[in-house]
Amino acid sequence: MIAVVVEDAPFLLSTIEGELERMGLQMANHAYPEFGVERDEDGAITTLRRARDAEERQTWIHVELTRRLAPDEVDEMATALRSALGDVQRATG
Repeated sequence: MIAVVVEDAPFLLSTIEGELERMGLQMANHAYPEFGVERDEDGAITTLRRARDAEERQTWIHVELTRRLAPDEVDEMATALRSALGDVQRATG
């Protein structure tokens, strides 16, 4: 299972799909909810509400793959996703 929590932006799921495809991986299932989130200075969630009612929205993406990954594949995938999603945030933010 892959879990990603990021500031809401366009192209998040398609970016994840593209990186997984590049690595020869396939999604079996995914969930893509958006929430309005308030956090304290330590990053702990203090309020969770509907995205449309919030000033700050986060997307919580959960992806189930069609197979288990070896530890080195997990590290490679995590690095690739962080980089690609960072590019999305910079390009759309």
